[in-house]
Amino acid sequence: MNKILAFTLIVLLIALSVLGYFYNELKNDYRNVFDILRNKRVESNLIIDNKYIFDYEFINDNGVFISYDILKEIIDSTVELSNSKTRVYIEIDRLDFKLETDELTKYVNNNLDKINIPIKFIEGKKYINLELLSKLYPIFYSYYENENVLY
Repeated sequence: MNKILAFTLIVLLIALSVLGYFYNELKNDYRNVFDILRNKRVESNLIIDNKYIFDYEFINDNGVFISYDILKEIIDSTVELSNSKTRVYIEIDRLDFKLETDELTKYVNNNLDKINIPIKFIEGKKYINLELLSKLYPIFYSYYENENVLY
């Protein structure tokens, strides 16, 4: 009877050890997947006109810049490139914006029909300053330099 009880106890301990090992491995795998998903969500938290944008690229080069393609495809399809391809023209009447002072906003609205924003070329791709765009369009973001992450 003691031998059967000892054998059963040893088999039970081995089974529990194996189950514990697999549980721990599975828990670590789920934790890794959760961290990947959480980081993807955090890094993709760019909000444009109350829509979350998940597929974007940004560059930190003396300011935060997003791809010209995002401007053209998501933010405003009516933007035009200058003949030299170094500026983007945006029609004022399509915008609802407020500049630093009311006088400046009023002057711009009354005297200009387009605003131009310079394009920055990085590795052959066109980028637009996100801070400038956020003054003209309903774009909300925060940039954390230490992590090089856009929230």
